[in-house]
Amino acid sequence: MTGVLLVPDLALEGWPGMDRHANELAARLSGVTVPAEAGAIGIPVVASLVASLPEVVEDGVTGLLVTPGDPAALRNAVGALLRDPAQRERLGRAAQHRVSDRFTWDRAAEVALAAYCQAPGGGR
Repeated sequence: MTGVLLVPDLALEGWPGMDRHANELAARLSGVTVPAEAGAIGIPVVASLVASLPEVVEDGVTGLLVTPGDPAALRNAVGALLRDPAQRERLGRAAQHRVSDRFTWDRAAEVALAAYCQAPGGGR
């Protein structure tokens, strides 16, 4: 793969008419799906270190994380991946492995079942 997925910092950029808490919720809700889909097909992700993005993007392993609101860091991270096909390939392969290990329906069912079993009365 030659692409790089850039995930905008929704919590800082904001959406017109939404308050800060609504923006943070929007970032959390949208934060995992697109990066996980990119990882599933071997595309490394450059994202801000916000919300749930670090669950999918492990800095330097499956993609690159940058400080929110730092355009220079964002530019440098994207530029570094665009200039280094070997690093893109390595991060993309690691992203595929991470997604196939952690973000499957079977894994989601295991996590949900474990949470139910730990809840009061869940062990019955």
